[in-house]
Amino acid sequence: MRINLISSVEEGWTIDMISSPNQVYAWFLHKAFADAGVDVRFVKGRKLKNERPPETDHTIIVSSASLGYMISEPGYAQRLRKSTKGKMTCYMNMDELRGGERWFDHCFTQIATREGRPERYVCVGWGVDPTYSYPEQEEKAAFFDSKVLHLSNMRPLERVYRGYDNVLPKLDLKIYNPVPVYNRGTRVPYPDYQAILRKCHYFLCTQFGEGGLNRLEAAACGALLVVPAKFYRKKTMSLLNHVIWYSEEDLVEALSEPVDIEENMKRALEHRWEYVVERMLRLLEK
Repeated sequence: MRINLISSVEEGWTIDMISSPNQVYAWFLHKAFADAGVDVRFVKGRKLKNERPPETDHTIIVSSASLGYMISEPGYAQRLRKSTKGKMTCYMNMDELRGGERWFDHCFTQIATREGRPERYVCVGWGVDPTYSYPEQEEKAAFFDSKVLHLSNMRPLERVYRGYDNVLPKLDLKIYNPVPVYNRGTRVPYPDYQAILRKCHYFLCTQFGEGGLNRLEAAACGALLVVPAKFYRKKTMSLLNHVIWYSEEDLVEALSEPVDIEENMKRALEHRWEYVVERMLRLLEK
């Protein structure tokens, strides 16, 4: 079986060149497919605006940019379809496409889809690789996820950020906050990001959203998720050990409790990239 992974990653890249979430997905899907004995190759999505893809048995689009090209660029989707003998699929961190789903045999999602979605939507989950995500804690530390950026109305979140701002300086706790991770202009390379997560006993959530790959990786490093009630999403966060805080007193208590590193890691490792690929292959091989 041969699979084209359409992404922003190119053949010949190294792990040090990986930084964005979509690149992380593509890199570890490629690794898991290769480990399963599949002939898999990276195909850069931008190049396909002017070139025909290599012939393949199945295509998996991981790049969100390429999903956009399928809608906006004449001929893009058709070239992908003609080069694919078997199934056209995509892998995405949302539970539905906003257009273009008709081109796909399967839309693989990271999170459970809502009721009423077409059968082509199939939840395969998302994964972690213990080669990079494992505990390495020494001093008591927390990872402070970057604040939500560019929201038109930040007022509903002010209490959340005020709580962190008031509580964290008062605790004997080292805080890691690599802001460039969420800055589209400058990103932290994947291995450097994981090296920070490995040091942290707590992962302080500041983001909306269901995907949460960084939360999964933090938990695999032994961290406890500390979640403001406003950001809690049962669909994904309930899969990992966590504590929800409603007040500053709750936050102080959560960050004062001992952390069960082994239990946090054990639960997170129920979600691995090899399991994601196994679910995909079951459908691709039908």
